Amino acid sequence: MSKQNPNTVLVTQRSENTMTSSTDSGANGPGPALWKRVLDDMEATADEYKQEGWTAVMLHPGSVQPLLPSEASQKYGIDIVVPVSEYEETRKVVSDRDDEAQIEVLCNRYSETLFSMLVYRFESDQQAILCPFYLSGQDSIDLLELAINEECLPVYIRSLSETPIKVSLDDPEVLVQE
Repeated sequence: MSKQNPNTVLVTQRSENTMTSSTDSGANGPGPALWKRVLDDMEATADEYKQEGWTAVMLHPGSVQPLLPSEASQKYGIDIVVPVSEYEETRKVVSDRDDEAQIEVLCNRYSETLFSMLVYRFESDQQAILCPFYLSGQDSIDLLELAINEECLPVYIRSLSETPIKVSLDDPEVLVQE
């Protein structure tokens, strides 16, 4: 793998539409119920990795924001804020790597909201980062269109006080396939 930046990991991917049914709903409507199921799926997936001897880093986003280019910056992607401890664990996994990650993409849509989990898998030392996120609204639609055109969706993982770790999804079109 050619290193562009010590925090950048280029990935290959496979897509699975194995997450919960979009007919799921809860007391506050389907959004919160589906997000909870995404987090439950993340924990179950992490447990499976751990049972197979892997290290699994689970991210619990406090904020997920689509980033679009502006006059001030051409940066685009998904900005995900996680607790400091999860940021540090992620940094340890992706720092100074010579190998590329494989990525699993697990998706579900409800109305105009995309719920997804990206699993970055490093086979060489059996480490995985599980990164759930959600996107909705016009900015998210614009972001996905841009990412599909650019054939790359950058994902910036950060704590409130640290420099973002950038990972990339090289085929963002899997997020919008039926």
